[in-house]
Amino acid sequence: HLAFNLSSSIRYTCVKIRFEGNTVTKVARSIDEMCILSQQVVLLGHPNNATEASLPEGMHSWPFEFTIPSHRIPSSGKYRHATVRYTLTAIVAYNTFLGGMQEVKTSHNVELSDLISSVQDSYTKPVSLQGSSSLYSNTDSSSSQSTTTAPATATVQLDHSAFLPGDPLKVVVDLTCPVVLKRDSGCWIQLLRKDRFQAGR
Repeated sequence: HLAFNLSSSIRYTCVKIRFEGNTVTKVARSIDEMCILSQQVVLLGHPNNATEASLPEGMHSWPFEFTIPSHRIPSSGKYRHATVRYTLTAIVAYNTFLGGMQEVKTSHNVELSDLISSVQDSYTKPVSLQGSSSLYSNTDSSSSQSTTTAPATATVQLDHSAFLPGDPLKVVVDLTCPVVLKRDSGCWIQLLRKDRFQAGR
């Protein structure tokens, strides 16, 4: 119920309940906002203000319900975990003694956690990210050393595109290089890029 407290009796033309929703998604270091729901419902009177009635002084409440969209997160890869905020606004429009129109508003914010089900088809598909760097190798030519540069490519693949807290994270890294790598004793090959992953609720 959305309650609205009146200080005195008014003659209303209609009571309008407007639902507005914004989803704020935080993934890594990016924040994006998107309007996901814009809906208007008239609970009393008529939209064309053809009906008038009187509301006595005191507290009044009207039941309402609406369906939250089942797919609130876009399919883009950067939208994975979201907090959905709905603002419920009641607008009471009424006529004044001088014949003018005035509006009284009251708002209430409702925040929901957008849970991701890892069994949904849109989140069970594997995803991959590919990046390239430079590989420096020393070659001997005519008893002198020279340095050549060749591109190395690393492909990182996840078996899921979304994870919940406690889900195992399986990462597969495939490193390819067009030149032959020679590893002496005590040497190693290291990936220098580091990414942070966080499972949202």
